[in-house]
Amino acid sequence: MNCPNCGQPVPDGLAESRCPACGRPFSEPLPGGGAPPVTEPVFERVTGPGGAPTGRGTPWDRRSDMGLITAIWRTLRDSMVRPTEFFRSMPVSGPQCGPVSYALIPGTIGFGAGFFWQGLIALGMGMAGGEVNRREMGIYLLLVPFSPLIILLGLYVGTAILHFFLWIVGGARNGIGATFRVVCYANGIQILNAIPFCGGPIGAVWVLVAEVIGIREAHETTTGRALAAVLLPLAVCCGFAAIVGILAAILIPAYVSAAKGGL
Repeated sequence: MNCPNCGQPVPDGLAESRCPACGRPFSEPLPGGGAPPVTEPVFERVTGPGGAPTGRGTPWDRRSDMGLITAIWRTLRDSMVRPTEFFRSMPVSGPQCGPVSYALIPGTIGFGAGFFWQGLIALGMGMAGGEVNRREMGIYLLLVPFSPLIILLGLYVGTAILHFFLWIVGGARNGIGATFRVVCYANGIQILNAIPFCGGPIGAVWVLVAEVIGIREAHETTTGRALAAVLLPLAVCCGFAAIVGILAAILIPAYVSAAKGGL
């Protein structure tokens, strides 16, 4: 005998009135008989306390077990070379102090070293020209101790802008907290600023790639929406700068000509 609902074989002589496979009574078959319709499972991020996925999480979330230095290295490595797996395992909610503390450590090293190199470059260019540009050198060196504050400001402002554009393109599914975590972990890659000359541009591009992948995984959205959310702010800024440049190129010569005519 087969169950009239799920079609699974039922042993002969079974005393129970319900199918051991689907649990429905034999006396209440589904309309039309046959197996119940199968629906596609809906993806759901299973989370535990604090929003962390059960049994998973980033290396930084397990820093108390593996040690601070190891956690920093593995978090940086995974976010750079295995970003899909990294951001897929990242908690999408919970306290912000963990991601912020991570972003500050490699970020401060990267930005502090970057400002220091810029100061040395200004010093070298000044010496090559016969005069040391002490003011420019001093500005860069003065910014070194303010690196953590600059990073914090960048994290919150950058998150607000990125989440706004993500909301515009319809990809904001898990809230601004998920976006903030992506921005924090992605900006740890700014440690590449510590490499003289080429570290800054390479780090900037790498951060953008990590943010696209992180937004896609954290918000369970498409790559197109994540890419649009990350690149639209840059396009808006470039467009605004182009408009200002065009207006300046038109208005400044006209103003200079008018001023000369009035003399």
